[in-house]
Amino acid sequence: MAISKTELLLTGVARRQRLIGLARLAFIAFVVSAVIYATALLVARLTGLFPDVFTPATLAIPALAALAVAVGVLGLRRATPPSAIARLVDQKLGTNDLFLTAQAISGSAGVFQELVLSRAAVRATSADATQILPFTPWRRSAISATVLGLMAMGFSLLPQLDPFGREAERARVTKREHQLQLAQQAAKARVEALTQARTDLPTSEAVTQQLTKLAATFDQLKKGDVAANNQKLNGEQKELGKALMQARDQQQFTADQDHTGDLQRLGAGDLSKAEALRQELAKGDSRAAQEQLDKLKELTERLEKSADPAQQQQLRAEIKRQLDQLTETLGKQGKQATQALSQAMDQLAQTGNPGTAKAALDALKDSLDLAKAELSSMAQGTRDVDQLKDALQTLQMARKLNELGDLGAAGEDVQGNFKGPGKKSLADYKKLYAKLMQERGQSQGSGNGGMGQNLGQGDGGKGKENNDAETQFDHQRSRSQLTAGQTLMQWKTSGPAEKGVAREDYQRSLSEVRQGVSEALLHEQLPPGYQEAVKKYFDSIDPAAEKGK
Repeated sequence: MAISKTELLLTGVARRQRLIGLARLAFIAFVVSAVIYATALLVARLTGLFPDVFTPATLAIPALAALAVAVGVLGLRRATPPSAIARLVDQKLGTNDLFLTAQAISGSAGVFQELVLSRAAVRATSADATQILPFTPWRRSAISATVLGLMAMGFSLLPQLDPFGREAERARVTKREHQLQLAQQAAKARVEALTQARTDLPTSEAVTQQLTKLAATFDQLKKGDVAANNQKLNGEQKELGKALMQARDQQQFTADQDHTGDLQRLGAGDLSKAEALRQELAKGDSRAAQEQLDKLKELTERLEKSADPAQQQQLRAEIKRQLDQLTETLGKQGKQATQALSQAMDQLAQTGNPGTAKAALDALKDSLDLAKAELSSMAQGTRDVDQLKDALQTLQMARKLNELGDLGAAGEDVQGNFKGPGKKSLADYKKLYAKLMQERGQSQGSGNGGMGQNLGQGDGGKGKENNDAETQFDHQRSRSQLTAGQTLMQWKTSGPAEKGVAREDYQRSLSEVRQGVSEALLHEQLPPGYQEAVKKYFDSIDPAAEKGK
């Protein structure tokens, strides 16, 4: 069925009315959005009350928002009734309700109806929908372009002010978050490296290979072949010395270092626990320390889940107390683990800031994992050092027996039973060499060399030494302080001082200063040319010394 001219005209007018309505709504929405955008830009730039998130791409927000609002409103609005469109056409063309009547009687029969429809069709032929509803968007487009240009100028020219300090605080928070992320990444990488190094083994792979190689060298030694044996032992000693130095560099905990001063700040119960923990670490056992770190991680997870400020504060205090205790227990000996705990302490302090709480908690848990891994590595380093020292001691016994020509045949155990080459462990050789050394010493009642329990007469002369050999000698100097005694009690009275009291106080102070100077001369290695001048200076200000002259 062909569409009449009248229907085409009414349909075109309805379409143009909808388009014009869309443009009008879009313009209004754009102006409102632009005002909101400009206001937010001004507040962000001039006050800094909220972050400046504006970028060149955000200039398109008002236009996109306007289009979305216009389409949404038109989609929800009901379509204009055909009768209203026909009435609008009659008003624009001045046809006295011709199109309204034609639209109302369309489809009905009768001579009158045909006459009205034919007249409406004739009039629709000469009418144009663009003339009935002209669309002129140029003025609104110019206004929109001007507004957009002003927003771009404001975005480029407005300075960033910070009268309330909010922007500076946000910058600090952003910097902290970045630092936390870097620390977290570094901790994860370090834990992964230590995990691949298998620090949970009794000894490191390198030390295990070194000890196995030493046992194999002992298998190759031949009784009576002193020169060849000595050459092999020298090579092994050199390699063991290097391995021992490397193990000492990796090991951060030793049993012989005085740690009482750091532990005295703890309570009596904590002091005993800390000392027990320190002794276990000195033996190469880090299980107790790792269990304590596991408990700290559980407290951290409770802190992360807690929403009660009072409980959060209590958990932070408890975590800090345990971190302080563990840090003081390790002291300077557990350098790497102490650094991880110090990092965890800083991250714990940042959990109280709402801006960095989540990142700080995540980084804190990774730092605790890093401390566990470092403790495991430190304990393995301690075990490595002990094993290498034991190996060097066994090697020294083998060297001495070789010099005496009584090294023992390969493959003999302590009882002299043959087990075959390569079957002995390093512990077997240690027992064998200790037994041979004991037997050699017991048989030397009065022989050359005087090695026995009974004092013998030696031949004199220079002993056999290897100046190139690396030994276990550790160059250390006692760091004990020369400090004055503590004052237990003072009694102050009013009135004139007794004769000689001021001189006694002066002498006492001078004595204390002299003790400090003596310590400086001892430990700080003052050049010899200056030491005598310093001593003379303090002698010159000593009234007792002057009186004696």
